Amino acid sequence: MVVDRREQVAKRGVEGVPLLVIEVLSPSTREHDRSRKAKRYAALGVPHCWLVDPDARRIECFRLEGPRYVLATRGAGSAAVSHPDFPGLTLDLAPL
Repeated sequence: MVVDRREQVAKRGVEGVPLLVIEVLSPSTREHDRSRKAKRYAALGVPHCWLVDPDARRIECFRLEGPRYVLATRGAGSAAVSHPDFPGLTLDLAPL
């Protein structure tokens, strides 16, 4: 997870809603992460949820719009992915 305010990091962990949650999917939790966890993050107001699938060598970046996530960008293989909400950030997928 990523927070955008230093004061969110406390001794007992992160307090408040993070800016971004990144889920690395595994075969045993893939559907749970995509459905129940994503719905929970949306309900909590987490602005960004990214799903990384190392088996498929794919990333999907979702942005919260209203009550649900919509796809903002995605990439696969050895692509370089840019996200419209994070100018200057490029994700190199080749190491996946």
